[in-house]
Amino acid sequence: MSNKIIKIIDLGFGNISSISKCIQFLNFKFQIITNPSSLEEDCKIVFPGVGNFNHAMSTLEKEGWIEILRYQVMKKKKCF
Repeated sequence: MSNKIIKIIDLGFGNISSISKCIQFLNFKFQIITNPSSLEEDCKIVFPGVGNFNHAMSTLEKEGWIEILRYQVMKKKKCF
């Protein structure tokens, strides 16, 4: 993996602690983000698994993540 930072999306219901500990153990740089504008820089994106797809999609839409994720993953081809 390159020197790019890994951005972990925190919507308030994923297992952020386990993911961040794993990434830290692997000695990669990471940042936990709660704002869609934080994806503007060059990074890799981690979206923790969630138990309720409908709730996750509703939160992504309400918080303004849908378009930025579509752009970053589909258009810019960032690792997701």
